[in-house]
Amino acid sequence: MFYDRKLSPLEQVIEIVNRRAGAYNIVTICRINGLLSEEVIRQALELLQARHPRLNCAIVNKLDGLRFESGDIEIPLRVVKKLDSQQWKEV
Repeated sequence: MFYDRKLSPLEQVIEIVNRRAGAYNIVTICRINGLLSEEVIRQALELLQARHPRLNCAIVNKLDGLRFESGDIEIPLRVVKKLDSQQWKEV
């Protein structure tokens, strides 16, 4: 199923702010007890994209305005190994 469509006025405002500010991020903080591998995180992201197809879209600028365009997009994942207890301030 494709989710290509023009952005709503509110979505357009959010995307314009994102482009001008350099980023529009939503941050979630959690504590995970136990071992967690990069492979497990990657699998979780793939399941998330399967459940929420909009996560497979990009926002593109077309002649008729900003649009969602479906694709086969992999969510970027960066794993940072913990070196000391204050490292989170630098990441």
